[in-house]
Formats: sequence, C-alpha cells, structure tokens
Amino acid sequence: MLLDDRNAKREFMRNLSYKFSNSKFLTLHYGSILLLISACGGGKSAYKKIDYEIGFTSAYKAPTATFDIPETIDPNFKIYEPAYVDPYWERALIMDDGENVVTNILSANDGTFFFSFPIEKQNYLPVSILGWAPANDAMIDASMQLFEILSIVLDVNFEKSDKEFGYNNIAISQS
Repeated sequence: MLLDDRNAKREFMRNLSYKFSNSKFLTLHYGSILLLISACGGGKSAYKKIDYEIGFTSAYKAPTATFDIPETIDPNFKIYEPAYVDPYWERALIMDDGENVVTNILSANDGTFFFSFPIEKQNYLPVSILGWAPANDAMIDASMQLFEILSIVLDVNFEKSDKEFGYNNIAISQS
C-alpha cells in the first residue's frame, strides 16, 4: 500500500510538471504543496500518550539526616575568596593628613566643633552654587539630632553657634 501511494504521488507530480513545464514557479509551487499534503498522514501518531506523576507519591519517605558537624575548620574554606580592597570613593572621602588637621582644630578649640545655619548667602561660597537658600526647619532638626549622635560616637563636642564662618564652623544651608 505504501509503495502504491508513492507511485501515485510520483505520477501526479509528473503530470503537473508536464502540464506546467513552461512555468518553473508553478512546478515548484505545486511540488511544495504536494510535500505538505504527503506529510499530513492520516494515521495516528506512533508515540504513545504517557501520563507522568508530578511530585512524590504518597508512599515516599524522606531520607534521615546523617550530617555530623565538623570538629575542625576546613583548611580550604574561603581559599578562592578575593582579598577585600577599599573602594576608590571611600579613599576619596579621607582628608589628606586629616588626623593632624582635626587634632590641631580640636586642641585649639577645646575639643569643640561649631555649627550654624546662615540666613544670608556667604561671600566665600563659589559662584557656581545657584539657588542658595537658608536651611529649613526639617534640616535644622535633622542636623541637631545628627550632631547629638556624633558627639556621643566621636567623643567630640558640637555646639550651635551664631558665627556664620570660621575654621571649625560647619555652615548648613540649601543649594
């Protein structure tokens, strides 16, 4: 039966080729249609439908734990971990000769830094700062809380001052 089907298909193809021999496009077109039709087979698939169970069956029993905590540290632990390198931006925040400068400031002012909230733009500010404004109430409250915590952590005094400039004065405003 299979051989008869093949012979019939070949004969049909020859007839189409003969009829449309002047047109290569039509021969190619009908040939591709013939291939599609022959691939459509009328029989059932040779593959069987298989049902799979998902998950564990109700008879499954989990294995018992047999892990013993090691008594010594593995000598190869973290052997491939890279050495920690300080990020570049962290080094950029550190002041050159900062310990000496800060020590001199603190010793000259009895261990005290001052902070203020200027009302007018100071003349020492660069012209590139645009939109200057005095600190608002939220900034003032946050600064006061921050300096309280820093006083405890750093063991340095921070006092509010009316001075708007000075070597150890921190001026807080908006820009």
